[in-house]
Amino acid sequence: MKTFWELTRKQYENEGEHPKYLVRDAVGNTYLAKTRREIIEKAVQVARWLKNDRVKHVGVYLDSSTDWISAYLGIVISGNVAVLLDRRLPQETIVSYVKRADVTCVVYDTMQETLTCALCEQGCQVVSLAQAVQDQSTEDILGYEGAAQSDALCTMVFTSGTTGQAKCVMLSQTNIVSNIVDTISICDYTADQSFLSVLPVAHAFGMTQCTLAPFFNGGDMLIATSHLDLLKNMQRYQPTFTVLIPMMLEFLYQRLRGMQKRFPQLSKREAAEKLFGHNLRYIGVGGAASNADTVRAMLDYGITVRPGYGMTENAPMATVNLLQNPAQAASIGEPMQHTQIKLVDGEIWIHSPSVMLGYYKDADATAEMLSDRWLKTGDLGRFDEKGALYLTGRKKNLIVLSNGENISPEYIEQLLRESESVREVCVSEKNDHILAEIYPTDAVLEKDAAGREAAVLEAVNQTNQRLPFYSRVMDITVRTKEFPKNIYGKIVRACGLF
Repeated sequence: MKTFWELTRKQYENEGEHPKYLVRDAVGNTYLAKTRREIIEKAVQVARWLKNDRVKHVGVYLDSSTDWISAYLGIVISGNVAVLLDRRLPQETIVSYVKRADVTCVVYDTMQETLTCALCEQGCQVVSLAQAVQDQSTEDILGYEGAAQSDALCTMVFTSGTTGQAKCVMLSQTNIVSNIVDTISICDYTADQSFLSVLPVAHAFGMTQCTLAPFFNGGDMLIATSHLDLLKNMQRYQPTFTVLIPMMLEFLYQRLRGMQKRFPQLSKREAAEKLFGHNLRYIGVGGAASNADTVRAMLDYGITVRPGYGMTENAPMATVNLLQNPAQAASIGEPMQHTQIKLVDGEIWIHSPSVMLGYYKDADATAEMLSDRWLKTGDLGRFDEKGALYLTGRKKNLIVLSNGENISPEYIEQLLRESESVREVCVSEKNDHILAEIYPTDAVLEKDAAGREAAVLEAVNQTNQRLPFYSRVMDITVRTKEFPKNIYGKIVRACGLF
């Protein structure tokens, strides 16, 4: 497997003196364009600044941008370790992560003075990217000798799980590069397509699938700091391809439906072009389970949605559904190249070059997750007769009633979400019965309290007819606010009633 430097050097050589494709930063209403050569030259400047006999753990505290790519690549090609820090996290969390990951230096674009002081008090060097590169040469880029150890630790990423303390995942160059290469090969993402990157780079999905893979694949690319301007950037930039999380996909679908109501004379494809531009053809989606009905519905608008599955511990992608068959829209697809998947007592196990080295300074948690290089995901699944994989729940979330029955809350949630009255739902156990906490759709929320409860109760009764008697919902709670969620749109079960 190639190292990051081999991948970077090849990209630099392929770029040529007159590049056809550019990488752009979305800054307000302005798109600032850079060539890949410019980004790589700055990366080598970072690498030259860091070069030293002792491996450093370097925190990356930058917004999603071309500068983030330069900072990240510079750290890893120099043989040091990039520790990804999410700028949206509270100060105390950042300080905690820096301490837990033994970070000795943090590179930033902007930083609040209070955080700077807190990190310095901890003995951590704080350096702006501009300071890091100001005295470093951009000459003889191809002559730079990058780190050659592909199996060495190069990146640390904190998980964003729905319960418990975040774990610090250790990933090697092989882990990440293999995932990049396999992503490019399986998704038929070609260099003449344009890509819109909107997911945060401090997480494995945003780093690998949304930033590094399109960067090394070539083609025009726009990097947005935030997803809040998703529609505006789509209309102005008109990408061919983007990668989202399910709640963003749902947002786009609802906007499409609204567009058709406003302009009934438009065909579905015309509505999509009016809303997103003329080029959008593919949307990758991951981070959480997608709504199969939405995935199928998007096909009618001329847009192919490609659900995928993975986790930070696999850098992250393991499967992708290329949606050759709309009847399999609920599937998370088939294993990526060089990935094997097996079910052990219903649990999904992954074996691939992307499986993590382990959790930093947590041997017990590592041993619990890895078995002879097989990653025990904690997710439950099934294969259909054609080999497509489906998620059926979380092993740790299984509800075990006093009568010994094992119930998957995710399966009940899936059925409830098929109702037109249910937007979000979380199922748990209460007094040996099944409880559903439901956040209704806008149409239901507009009703009074009695009307909301009646609509939700009807949805529950319809769902119960499809369930065995022991797994039927016996208690409901109607929410008037959305559930707390992590960055990937997953409901945080540790919050609220859970």
